[in-house]
Amino acid sequence: MNNALIIPSVSPTIDELVAQCGHYVQQKLNLAIAQRGIARMALAGGNTPKALYAWLASPAQASRVNWSSVQFYFGDERSV
Repeated sequence: MNNALIIPSVSPTIDELVAQCGHYVQQKLNLAIAQRGIARMALAGGNTPKALYAWLASPAQASRVNWSSVQFYFGDERSV
């Protein structure tokens, strides 16, 4: 498991924050696919992750991850 530190930073706008988070998710998914042939991602519910999910699915970003190699899991605590 990669225990690399995440260095906190400040983004001047919400859009820049979403893009920064999106690039991080893409990087981690692509690394997992390269190392193991598959990546796993738990999806949270509610309104908080909506902007990130929309960014990842946008036409400019969607092709940057091989989504057929990603397994998704429902991770919303309201159903646990």
